[in-house]
Amino acid sequence: MNQRVGSLTMTAGTWPASLTTLVTRAVSLLSEADVEQRLVLILDNPTSDESHARAAKEALRSLVHASTLERPELSVNLVIGGTAEDRQRTLTFLASQDGGFVRGATLDLGAAR
Repeated sequence: MNQRVGSLTMTAGTWPASLTTLVTRAVSLLSEADVEQRLVLILDNPTSDESHARAAKEALRSLVHASTLERPELSVNLVIGGTAEDRQRTLTFLASQDGGFVRGATLDLGAAR
């Protein structure tokens, strides 16, 4: 199985247009996803505004859950925050045989340290 990664970045300065762009990109990636691929959406820079960050996380989480229900053969997960190293370790796990069972999950790695 191939790993396909969609990296999504939201910045605080363009709210609410950035949320619309974020959701549109995620929908596009999910609709184009092939069942032979593992799709991981990454929100690596949530906005510093807590309410906007929560809205972005919930919007993407909802899309991942809906996609998992509508297309159960699709392997899709959401990774939020963390450092580049944390995200890479998580992607490596999700791409592994052990991580292959994880579907429809939201993995919040917390704020970058």
